[in-house]
Amino acid sequence: MVMILFFTSVFASAIKIKSNENPLIMKTIVGNDAEIPIWEVGNFWKYYIKFSGYNGSGEPKFDIEIDSIEFQVVDDSSDVYNLSIGDINGNGSLSIISGNFEINVTGFIHVNKSNMKIEGCENIHLDGVVKNKRGKVIANIDVYFYYIDLEPFYLPYVFPINVDDKWIFNTTVINADIHIEEPAIIKNIFGSDLYYYIESLGYIGGCEGKEIIEINQNKYQTLKIDGNKTDFWYSFEAGNIVRAKNTGNKRLYLWDISNWYIVIDQFELKLLSTNYGVSNKDKPSIPNKPRGETNGVTNVSYSYSTSATDTEDYFIKYGWDWNGDMTVDYWTDFVESGKDASESHKYSRNGTYRLRVKAMDFRGEESDWSESLIVEIIKNYPPIKPTIKGPSEGVTRREYTFIGRSTDPDENQIYYLFDWGDGSQSQWLGPKNSGENITKNNSWSSKGDYAVKVKAKDEYGAESVWSDPVSISLPRSRHFSSFFINIINSLKHKFSSFKTDNKRYIGPIFDFRR
Repeated sequence: MVMILFFTSVFASAIKIKSNENPLIMKTIVGNDAEIPIWEVGNFWKYYIKFSGYNGSGEPKFDIEIDSIEFQVVDDSSDVYNLSIGDINGNGSLSIISGNFEINVTGFIHVNKSNMKIEGCENIHLDGVVKNKRGKVIANIDVYFYYIDLEPFYLPYVFPINVDDKWIFNTTVINADIHIEEPAIIKNIFGSDLYYYIESLGYIGGCEGKEIIEINQNKYQTLKIDGNKTDFWYSFEAGNIVRAKNTGNKRLYLWDISNWYIVIDQFELKLLSTNYGVSNKDKPSIPNKPRGETNGVTNVSYSYSTSATDTEDYFIKYGWDWNGDMTVDYWTDFVESGKDASESHKYSRNGTYRLRVKAMDFRGEESDWSESLIVEIIKNYPPIKPTIKGPSEGVTRREYTFIGRSTDPDENQIYYLFDWGDGSQSQWLGPKNSGENITKNNSWSSKGDYAVKVKAKDEYGAESVWSDPVSISLPRSRHFSSFFINIINSLKHKFSSFKTDNKRYIGPIFDFRR
């Protein structure tokens, strides 16, 4: 119920809408299938939300997905519960523009203890950014809700709730005072200071029956509530709404102009986790939000770390959910309570991933899921097939220079590996800028023909295919042994010229008298 108000109020605030949500004023009591819950300081409810729609003309279309938002009871000392609002992470699109948002939220929601109706909100501040898929900030968010008041107070059912109860909902008005700093485009259109109201019209609703529903592998006994084009599932086990889903398109009118409206064609809310009604004394704490790289490329391993504590200081192991489906993909070994635990993972496909982690002690007690870390992975292309140049012939025991070259589609730096055709290879050499030559010398000790080739890899490890080879032919080098060299040197001194019978002879003279 807290989530429904917050979602409606925040969304409406940007466009001064008049909605068809309806508070109640009367109820026929026939039993007590669900009594008023009693919340305690520290109780929390974490939700997933998705909604989409378009304006009356069909454009622009929008699609918003809130990965997680948490509400926690921080004070119960008066006649109201004060609830804090956790950070908001998710993604969204408006027409052809899309991105991921990370928003820090401060402020409080007030819930009346006697009937659990929402009285309003105060001092809510949204401060964050919107990023594109490469992690670049494309918009800033800086919005203040000084107050959001409901008159009369709001709740889509009346306690105690029972099957076949019927309720009459009358019109209520939501007033809000807003100050906008960012995004600038909204500020320029509407101004920096806004005062608006949402008028919620009446209808008749009721409790249709009991259902057992499963959300993220958790089963809840629920009472299904028929709302105005929205169904709610309330669970006494969770002390709150565990699911909500629209059953038809809703028109949200802007101001009092009948033909100026937007249509919400999809709205869904799911409870991700709660500690209501569960003793947390024996459970490990919820792990910290994972820390690590938020922007990466495919097939590259990245390291992520977290930590949690156990109330009895037992050893803890961590279950990592790499793709955000609330299922443990990998359990680590046990580590000491409170110690950082790190794990590496590589994504084979590009996309947006929501990385979560939970803790388990050696008795099998599990914590709830951590806040998710949004990881953007883009496809990394390997360098293109390299070229290689070098001499085609030579002699053994002499070094020759070979030149390799490749380019990388992503302009990543490149490393090179030479294969000398004799079963040996160089080490990876580099890095070099994309398109820059690499040179390497090599010699061979045996004659023969050698096919020399080279391959490239980028700084993330993506490898190219081998280049076409260049052949070098090496006959035996023209050298003599030292024995023959010494003979030749000694014979040089035995040559002379002389005359006999007026003829000149040139040739060796051997002195046999020695």
